[in-house]
Amino acid sequence: MSLLRGGTRGTVPGVTATKPDATDATPVARLRLDVFDANTARLGATTDAARAELIGVDRATIWRWRNGHLTPSLDRAMTIANLLGLAMEELFEVGA
Repeated sequence: MSLLRGGTRGTVPGVTATKPDATDATPVARLRLDVFDANTARLGATTDAARAELIGVDRATIWRWRNGHLTPSLDRAMTIANLLGLAMEELFEVGA
């Protein structure tokens, strides 16, 4: 039977999804916005629209970073760090 017709939407027979508990959590790297803002401003990008253009993302992505809804992917983080001439450790903090 197809899951698209008559099956339970979003489930796969025989597979049980589990929600990870707090012990499964891995540290999250968060963008240090003070460092990000200061270094993008040094390159002339003083607004989120200009920062987005500089990095090659849309302005909504910058907003999501600011509000903690999203963090840059590893590839994007490396691109940002290289563009700004910073080490990853300077641009990101781990934890909390």
